[in-house]
Amino acid sequence: MVDAHILEAKSHGVSGFITTWWGQGSYEDRSFAILLASAEQKDFKVSIYWETAPGSGREQIDGAIADLVYLLSRYGSNRAFLKVDRKPVIFVYGRVMGQVPLASWAMIIEGAPRLEVFCSSPTVISRLSRACSTAFILTTIARSQAVAPP
Repeated sequence: MVDAHILEAKSHGVSGFITTWWGQGSYEDRSFAILLASAEQKDFKVSIYWETAPGSGREQIDGAIADLVYLLSRYGSNRAFLKVDRKPVIFVYGRVMGQVPLASWAMIIEGAPRLEVFCSSPTVISRLSRACSTAFILTTIARSQAVAPP
């Protein structure tokens, strides 16, 4: 079924899918592994839409870091995983932006190796409080400077 969906999408000019992701070991996590394997065979791109960052305080920060490290280490090197400039891309749903306090983002970014945040709006990232009402795009890079909180 997955192969058929990819072939149908490609026949209509679609070059990739972004799929919902609700955490490690979730149904969506297991499904993404299947989708990624199929996409790799069909020269198709896929990425994750990170849907939730449960908890609060340090527990939430540690969980978010663990999720991002997991995603990048488990899936990020696959050639079907969507990349920009050879860097894996993860989309962050607006719900996560509402769940994670502004002050926690610097710790999450710092805690996930080689992670930099790029906003989907023209707002400068150092002004996180005004950035992106709907999504961030996260990509791994060899960072030359830290992203500081506002």
